[in-house]
Amino acid sequence: MSSSKISRTIVHLVHRLTVGGAEKVLVNLINGSSAQLRHVVCSFFPADDFENEIDPERRFVVNLHKKQGNDVSIPQKIVKVCQKYQADVVHCQGWGTYFEGLLAAKVLQRHCRFIFAFRGKTVEDLGGVPLRRIWAQKIGTFFSDAIITPSEEMRLDYARLIGFDKEKITVISNGVDTGLFCPAPDRAESKTHFGIPESAVVVGCVARFDPVKNLPGLLQAFADCHKTFPTSHLLLVGDGSQMSTVREVIKQNGLEDVVTLTGRRTDVFRCLQAMNIYVQPSLYEGLSNTILEAMSTALPIIAQDVGGTREVVKDTINGFLLPPESKVGFVDAMASLLRDKQERQNMGLAGREIIEERFSMEKMVQSYDKLFTDV
Repeated sequence: MSSSKISRTIVHLVHRLTVGGAEKVLVNLINGSSAQLRHVVCSFFPADDFENEIDPERRFVVNLHKKQGNDVSIPQKIVKVCQKYQADVVHCQGWGTYFEGLLAAKVLQRHCRFIFAFRGKTVEDLGGVPLRRIWAQKIGTFFSDAIITPSEEMRLDYARLIGFDKEKITVISNGVDTGLFCPAPDRAESKTHFGIPESAVVVGCVARFDPVKNLPGLLQAFADCHKTFPTSHLLLVGDGSQMSTVREVIKQNGLEDVVTLTGRRTDVFRCLQAMNIYVQPSLYEGLSNTILEAMSTALPIIAQDVGGTREVVKDTINGFLLPPESKVGFVDAMASLLRDKQERQNMGLAGREIIEERFSMEKMVQSYDKLFTDV
């Protein structure tokens, strides 16, 4: 990229550049962004091969090699990156990079604009965010040039959490590549690719194997459902800290022959095309990328009414929106869709229409480009 064309340089701070919802959004906006904007990604912990998802001509990734715990060298490392690339904006993704990014942009660097993106909560946060963190972010709002969330519900949630005016928070919805994530031309063929019988009705989920994603809860509900629907199959895509727990729950329920674990995949579109039903059992979501991708693939959705999910899942229209922590609800919703092929198809098509109308990739990228330029 010719430096003569660059009008703004944005330094993005991430905990680790690896497969995840927020990271996928970041990669998509970099790849689709205006050529006049240069994007530099600072990964606190070493990035993995997910960085190869970024267009090679736009791939500026810096590993900061943060030590475990508090590492006082990180703000100064960020400053050096900002100086090297002549940064105009520091874009901080989540609490894990908030304090270091704010300090670097506003105290050590001074002239940089600072944007904080509230992307979601951990399972620990659901029990209550520590008061010191609330106050740190409350103070940080006075030095922030913009705060963004991916959904209206998250905007309200963050405004309530820190006592901030919601009108000063910008909502930029995640976008989907509707050309890549599209209905399967041959779903049976997609199933055989993963060793699943063509006749199986596949329930699926794509997620980081983390406690907040509640995958053991999904497995328990599927185990109950499978007793009534023996041709059902569960396809779980992803990896993470709960993999051993997931394997244990599968074994305890005797599901070894009807649950497929793919591990981490880069061809998520192909995984979704092998599914008939998409389930998101998360205890908290911002605006789930995988729900949007599943809807774009014309799958009916079953999800809990948490975070921004209600903004995309319309109960009985393109899926089922369940009360939080409703095991019975998951079983009943899965049973309804496993039983009725026409209902699956109608809900799937309704979801695809919602994506095409409201969640295009182009709209998301344009919104970010405008924010980075205007701020």
